[in-house]
Amino acid sequence: MKIVSKQMLFSLLKNLEYSFWRKNKSLLKSNEKYKNIHKGETCYILGNGGSLKYFDLSVLSNFLTMGCSYSLADKRLGESGLNYCVFPSAYLMNPLWRNRLTGKIQFNSLKPIFKKIIKDNKKTQFFISLTDKYSFLKPPNNINFVYHCGDKYSDSYDISGSFSIVTGGLDFMLGIAKYLGFSKVVLIGCDYLGLPGMEYHFYSNSKPIMGDYKVDYVKRIKKIADNLELDVLTIFPEGINSPVFESKSFSEYFGVDEKYHNQSEIIDDGYLRLFKKAGSKNQLYLYPHNAANI
Repeated sequence: MKIVSKQMLFSLLKNLEYSFWRKNKSLLKSNEKYKNIHKGETCYILGNGGSLKYFDLSVLSNFLTMGCSYSLADKRLGESGLNYCVFPSAYLMNPLWRNRLTGKIQFNSLKPIFKKIIKDNKKTQFFISLTDKYSFLKPPNNINFVYHCGDKYSDSYDISGSFSIVTGGLDFMLGIAKYLGFSKVVLIGCDYLGLPGMEYHFYSNSKPIMGDYKVDYVKRIKKIADNLELDVLTIFPEGINSPVFESKSFSEYFGVDEKYHNQSEIIDDGYLRLFKKAGSKNQLYLYPHNAANI
């Protein structure tokens, strides 16, 4: 009798999961309405980097914008919010969550955060994983589903069919920006592209610190941007630049001085309570000592 190893079982389950969601591929066709609707325009893309603590994000109110994950918990964006927001990870709104540090299954403390972000930002169009479709009795009108139905080794950015750029949040946003027709992207808060790199996130309770230059990460993003033929400008605090992309400081580009904002100045109390709960369960990176993140 042949013994099935854990690895073989895991591979089988992953293949079954992939087959199930591919059968729902027709649900992605509605994304065709976004094809090239911003042809030739510029998109201002927000990462979740700690450098955002130094910037006045109200300067983005008159630009076309895209953020990811927790961007819209930042009250500095005000009523203008974001045009687009991406949740790149799968099963974010599943009731259960597998802790990456411990491997244990926990109740998902991130789900209320993402549900609140969607509810509070009805003018924003969200692109989220198809795996969260059944987390809604009826998906809100501003929800658009995306799934990696393409070859994972390609740079297919067709969100209405074969989308492959899913390695990370910035990768995901670049692919969607290309599908929407943007020809140029201005990257703000994408700190791993900088030299030196900057650690921690804008929603953490600590000041960012300087870290190592993320060579492999930068190479990956550079390759994707080149393959998508996107013109890239990176924005950093004074003293940081990108060796591979054009760079400017925030004050140089927007004409606004940098000023540090602490966590309570940036995050609304309602979100902060949810963040702290998720941080206490190591499901969100809020503190230097707790390393889980989504």
